[in-house]
Amino acid sequence: MSNMVEIDNKLYQYSKSNNNQYMVAWRDDDEESLSGRGGSRSRGHGRIILIRNEHKVYDSLSFERPKRAKVTNNGMVIILDLLFGACCKGQVSIVNSEGEIVFSHRVRKSLNTDNFSYGISTDEKYAWFSTYLYSGYIVDLPSRTIVRRGNNILNLSGVYIDEANKVQATYQH
Repeated sequence: MSNMVEIDNKLYQYSKSNNNQYMVAWRDDDEESLSGRGGSRSRGHGRIILIRNEHKVYDSLSFERPKRAKVTNNGMVIILDLLFGACCKGQVSIVNSEGEIVFSHRVRKSLNTDNFSYGISTDEKYAWFSTYLYSGYIVDLPSRTIVRRGNNILNLSGVYIDEANKVQATYQH
């Protein structure tokens, strides 16, 4: 289970940036109803909060069913959203430190897996994510486009540009 933190008298899962300046916190439950129902459902958005040095940067972002998130040292966040309804679909969104969604991509394959790989490069120029059935994506964030997709993008730990100006990937072992 992920780390938990209490914010506004509610428990959130969270992840911190490597420099510990930022924390992204998320809840997959229906804050719009009195029941606070979580998990698979057809309505009631979850919530994303970004905190910098213990002060809220934004707390009004809502996603259908946020499952996981990571934050960079500069406050850029990647969010995995399982979406409402049936399984086997999802959405990956990338949000800048001001709360603007800079990239979003829906997939028809499940994002709900323990060996899911996702992240943002330290220079915040690239993001990557893989799906349950071994499809992977590398995203060029400045242009907001997918620059590589395929079955060989699994267990990524980073993305960089080589001397020939080509996108390269590093892998977890």
